[in-house]
Amino acid sequence: MREPSKWDRRAAAMYAAGRSLYAIAKELGVGKTRVKGAIARCGGELRDKGCVGRPRVLTLDERYFDVIDTEEKAYWFGFVTADGCVYRDPTHHRLQVRLAWKDKVHLEKLRRALGYGGKVTYVKNGLKGAYDAAHLAVNSKGLVAALARLGIGPRKAHTVRPCPRVPDEFLTAYWRGVLDGDGCISSTKRGAWVVALVGSRFVCAGFKAFVEAVVPVHSSVRPCNGSFRVYYGGNESPRRILHLLYDGAAVYLDRKYKLAQDVWKSPAGRWTSLPGRELTAEKILAARKETGSWMLAAKKLGVSWDVLYKARHVLGIYKDGRRGRPRRLPKGR
Repeated sequence: MREPSKWDRRAAAMYAAGRSLYAIAKELGVGKTRVKGAIARCGGELRDKGCVGRPRVLTLDERYFDVIDTEEKAYWFGFVTADGCVYRDPTHHRLQVRLAWKDKVHLEKLRRALGYGGKVTYVKNGLKGAYDAAHLAVNSKGLVAALARLGIGPRKAHTVRPCPRVPDEFLTAYWRGVLDGDGCISSTKRGAWVVALVGSRFVCAGFKAFVEAVVPVHSSVRPCNGSFRVYYGGNESPRRILHLLYDGAAVYLDRKYKLAQDVWKSPAGRWTSLPGRELTAEKILAARKETGSWMLAAKKLGVSWDVLYKARHVLGIYKDGRRGRPRRLPKGR
């Protein structure tokens, strides 16, 4: 190999200072191949894209996900769990998130949280009926490695699981992020509301366990177009779930928070206007266990037999005391 020239040393110095091959080639009026040769003659090595220790051109907190110790970190980790995409190979380490263009502001929040100096870009979708998108791509070996330690890697759609390393005090924020990413808040033609989550079997089961440990509701995880889904419908169940997730929240997807407010403001459903609406499954089952019969349980709870029947029906409590899926009230009751 020939001795490096003055031009070679200049190109190598620019590269060592953090300039990209493309920027150097453009400034010097040559191709990238010639710049690579100059770097090699000067004894330099090409750096991997997204490599830790590289002099970054764009700022980034590469250790952001090293420890989940704040509500904000837990939320964004949950959001990336649902809607993030990780690429990893010997030369690329990238996290990218793509949302509908109307949710661009949310990606700007993520960009600021990561301390990232790049931009949220616009992606035109040429497919009929498809939406234009906002796109955020972050190259960082350190960030991708931290996500891998937390269980987020390439091709995660069907295998990702709830992360056990999220502290209990931040689980609400974590699941709010998951719901904002892969969840849905919608209304039916009859005016009822639905809160649903689509994802891997493990994530849906984790969301179900988290919700049902706090809110007296019940649902099942079912297959849905190659993935799985868990959903809660009605009026009172979605209202309680959204209060659990969004009350006092500091970070959220604005569009879904507005939907949550619409649910809270909507007229009370049939069950919430009935006598005995303060009854919970736990209270009813405890009274049944203590008294041994539903008639005596109603007397102990201070309600009529008919009110207790309605409560059992809506809460999914069968005659033998087993828990099942909440049901509609029969006509005329």
